[in-house]
Amino acid sequence: MARGRAEGDHPKGSVKYQQLPSASSLSVEAPEEVGATAGSADAKEGTLQLMLSFATQVYLPSILVFGCSGMVLPVLPDYAREVFFANDAYSGAVMSCLSLAGVLLDIPMASFLSSYGADLTGIFGGAMLVLSGIAAALAPTIWVLGVSRFLHGCAHTSWLTSRTFIFSSKLYESNRGRLISLLGGIQRVSNFFMPLLGSLCPLHAGYTSAFVLVSVFGALVVPFQLAHYLRRKHGAKGEEKESQGGEEEEVEVVGQGTLLLEIFKDNWPELMLTGGPCLVLNMLRQARDFLFALAGLDAGFDQLHVGQIIATMYLSDFICFPVSGIMIDRLGRKYSLVSSLSLISLGCLLLAFTSGSKVLIFLFASMAGAGSGVGAGIAMCYAGDLANLAVKRCNRTRHADESKGEKRVKALYLGLFRCGQDFGQMVARSSWEFWRRRRA
Repeated sequence: MARGRAEGDHPKGSVKYQQLPSASSLSVEAPEEVGATAGSADAKEGTLQLMLSFATQVYLPSILVFGCSGMVLPVLPDYAREVFFANDAYSGAVMSCLSLAGVLLDIPMASFLSSYGADLTGIFGGAMLVLSGIAAALAPTIWVLGVSRFLHGCAHTSWLTSRTFIFSSKLYESNRGRLISLLGGIQRVSNFFMPLLGSLCPLHAGYTSAFVLVSVFGALVVPFQLAHYLRRKHGAKGEEKESQGGEEEEVEVVGQGTLLLEIFKDNWPELMLTGGPCLVLNMLRQARDFLFALAGLDAGFDQLHVGQIIATMYLSDFICFPVSGIMIDRLGRKYSLVSSLSLISLGCLLLAFTSGSKVLIFLFASMAGAGSGVGAGIAMCYAGDLANLAVKRCNRTRHADESKGEKRVKALYLGLFRCGQDFGQMVARSSWEFWRRRRA
């Protein structure tokens, strides 16, 4: 710890740009050391106070953003089939547009984030949700419906990247794991309850009512972010007046592409060693829904019982999400990640030995759900920690204003990390969809 502070690793100050060892010369445990520092640092505020400070900037608007995703899931397939007479292939293509947006826009959105900040990026995400809902409600063809999903994916990507950026500033808080896992818990609440709301909308007000609600939710996100943006801008003006008269140092400003390549070159071992397991975890989360639904159908269950299996799995997922934050804060990130991977893998593996038993299928579904819960927010935690490590590795300032240089490096690293995660999810969804069609 003393050595870290001697090198400028100060909890209360910004990380200075300095010449650090290359990524290849660092131990693979380097990312975990950052987490250990976070776990041992003294937090200035309690967990409750920090959660309240994030309430209007992160948690409350996240309920709206994640709610939009959950609400349209049960509506889109029927909407595409009944209104546009789309077959399974077209419906699958429309659904995959959300993941495609993540892969294509993760890095551009990171560049936008580095230039305009997390609050304006959040406003952009809310605006994309509004446009997505309008496009889906008024879609004249199946292709316009696909565009609406792409816009929704753009909103989802911008929101997650910007929220990770905000949380990365809490690298040295001893309770940052609980702060991040709460966001994962909010997403799980949305996954559990919002599909019910989405299912009721067509019954009482038609298919388009669900998409109208998406636009309404997106519009409600904007005031939260706008208030924080104006407050931050007002504070920045005061600081600027106090600092007037100083001379700015002439520094080299490199292009985004050059900086992105350098970040990858310096940090690729951590991207592989930590991003890889996080990618596998996301793929397993995609797989479990399909596998347990398939196991229920093979056992002769009707759609009601299959739905109960999935609901049980998500309920277990939600109940266990607080464990993730506690494990990250007290034991370290790898304990949460390894536990999550082990439980989901074991739950899916044991499906082969159920022999059609309803009790065993429900039991293993609960196990797989618990595995996902104990890993809530782990990818976001790793991304934020490693983004700060990438800032420290950068060997020269990228902007006359050092804080903006740090922001560029951090945002672009988060874009790289999320691009890999979204690509894996897209591949997983496509694979499971192809498998389902072949089986049918």
